[in-house]
Amino acid sequence: MTDKIFTVKRTLQYYLPIALTLFMTVTIERNVFTDGGYDRLYGLPLPYISSSLGYSFNFQVYLLAMIFDLLFCFGFTALLFIGLVKTGLRLKTHWIFITLGVLVTAFWIASFYALTIDSNFHFLNDTDYKTITRRITLKL
Repeated sequence: MTDKIFTVKRTLQYYLPIALTLFMTVTIERNVFTDGGYDRLYGLPLPYISSSLGYSFNFQVYLLAMIFDLLFCFGFTALLFIGLVKTGLRLKTHWIFITLGVLVTAFWIASFYALTIDSNFHFLNDTDYKTITRRITLKL
């Protein structure tokens, strides 16, 4: 009998909460030079959100880059767990941990919504900018 690596229970308990935690906490801060507007972009590997403009919690969010970043985090998490399964680790599920995973997922979705409620959403970043510096940071 083969043990499936991807199931709904494992996705809710392991993959989705960890991928969203990585997406919301680990980023590359890029200091950029533009002709007015924001001065920093955030995202790993692509910049998908700008620093606040004009007033607090008003960001420019670029949807295509954000979707790519979400897929990157999910892929990284999946590869990590596939590697762990290949080494012999058994991924057991339990309803308590599935519930905890769903709560963590809901927390990150609500946090993103609250953070970007007054923001502007665009499909692509069409602003000309030049990256001056980059550094990996934790957004806590």
